[in-house]
Parts: sequence; C-alpha cells; structure tokens
Amino acid sequence: RHSSNGYRGKQFLTELQRTHPNETHNGCARLIAIRVERRAVAAAILHGTHLEYADARQLSSDRSKALSSAVGFITWMLTRFPVEAAALEAISNGYEYQRRVLHGAICATLRERVLPIWEIPKVAILEGCGHPALKSRAQLREIATTVWPILDGTRGKVFVQDAAVLGLHVQTERLFIIN
Repeated sequence: RHSSNGYRGKQFLTELQRTHPNETHNGCARLIAIRVERRAVAAAILHGTHLEYADARQLSSDRSKALSSAVGFITWMLTRFPVEAAALEAISNGYEYQRRVLHGAICATLRERVLPIWEIPKVAILEGCGHPALKSRAQLREIATTVWPILDGTRGKVFVQDAAVLGLHVQTERLFIIN
C-alpha cells in the first residue's frame, strides 16, 4: 500500500492466479458482492479474483419503489450471471432503517436462490485490505481503482468500488480458508 509502484494490486491478483492457475479450484467460484445504501445499491460479479461486471442503481426516496428497484436489480444480475455465492456488507445496529429493509429484501432474494451469503462487517474489510488496517472507505476505493482502473469512471463509482473490494476480500478469504 505504501509503495510508489501503482501496480501492487495487479501483482497481488497475479500471485493469487499463480497459486491456482487451472481455474477449477473452489477459490475461483463466481460471487456477487453487493453494497447497499439508503438510496443506492451496487453489485460486482467476480469469478475468482477477476472482476467480470459491476454496476449500480440509484433508488427512489419512496420506500416501496426503492425496495422494488433494488430487488429487481439484484434479480437481473443473478439472471444474467449465474453465481455460486453472495457477499454483503453487514449492517451494524443503529438507526439505518431504510438500509436494513433493503438489505433484508436482497438477502431474501438470495436465499430464494439457495445461495450462501457472506456478511462482512466494514471493519473486517478495512483490516483485511492493509497493514496497518485502513482507516477509511476512501483508502479502500483507492485500492479498488488501483486493482481495476476501469472502476474510476463508472456510474455510481464509489458504491461499485465498495462492492468490488468487498468481493475481492471474500474471494481472498475463501482462498485462505481452502489453503
């Protein structure tokens, strides 16, 4: 992270690829990583550590419309990309009622498809993406654009970057668990 070389992220992905070049290992499962906010939802599809697709949707301020849009977006992603698992950022206890409702509806949609769901707290992502642990989402987003420069100019880019980093975190954890 502290290197002046901007290719650290790419070197990391290359090293992960080298550990299992045949792409048949469970660490190369297809994953949907989802970032839920009160007025937006973003999803990234990763096959192993390769980012296949990422997109975001802005949501209405009307609760029922937002719920319908969020579930519709995730359903569309699941139809377009057959995934084997899902990851969402865990929502801590607090006053985030709208975000919690959206999160619950998306989890229900994933459960209907019998997908295993990884719920990762924000602090675990910050700790897992740097040593010493990162302190902010801005640092995470910087990592995302270093690994995937294409994400720098995407629509809803900050949420898409968050989803991509979440997915990379989960896929890396899966590799560590398997090995």
